[in-house]
Amino acid sequence: MLQLDLMTPEEAVKLSLGEYGDKLREVALREPKWAFRFARDVDKRMREDTKEAAEKEPLYAFFYAYDITKKPEDEVRVKCLSCPTLAFNYAWEIDKAPRDDTRTAASKDPTLAVDYARCVDKKPHVITRKGACAKPETALRYALLVEGPNDITRKAACHSPSLALDYMLRVDFGEHAVTRTAVAGTSFEEDYDLLLANLTEEIAKNEIEGALWNKWRVMVRPSEKKIFLAQGS
Repeated sequence: MLQLDLMTPEEAVKLSLGEYGDKLREVALREPKWAFRFARDVDKRMREDTKEAAEKEPLYAFFYAYDITKKPEDEVRVKCLSCPTLAFNYAWEIDKAPRDDTRTAASKDPTLAVDYARCVDKKPHVITRKGACAKPETALRYALLVEGPNDITRKAACHSPSLALDYMLRVDFGEHAVTRTAVAGTSFEEDYDLLLANLTEEIAKNEIEGALWNKWRVMVRPSEKKIFLAQGS
């Protein structure tokens, strides 16, 4: 922090006029965060010295790429691969395209594996599916938001009886041996039978009303809490 009470009038004028610019830059370059801030807020452009200093820390290497250089660079990308969050954001915000290296790095975090599939790949991939299936919750989310029913996500989700119930109701839209086995002998078994009966009744109503169930399937987005029709493959 500047000690204004110790500053002479001459120093105040020189500081205001930027006459201490190079000395202030040298101080800012000591830490990646402030090297980035100096480039963004003072220089308002890329300089090799601020870029080099900022890139000593992956987080500020990403910020520098996002706010200042605004283009992909292999060296910066490699730094961002050390953190799943940065790898995902680099692919989404800077590369604006999928790559094997960012996909693999992002998929070390199950939640980001789902996000990579949705936002970057925009389709299922064996790497993102494997990453999502590290946790039952994200296995269910992958099935809901990326690809629909799949033996791998179903098996992973069914490590939790409550999520097996969700998978039956929100992904399979019907009984499956794996989800049935997962709830057997648990407090969710009765709910499974009740919800399955209600689901079967709703499907029948939709068919009577003219919805072609074999061509269309009902999916539920957990964030929206409502049903919409999506054309099946």
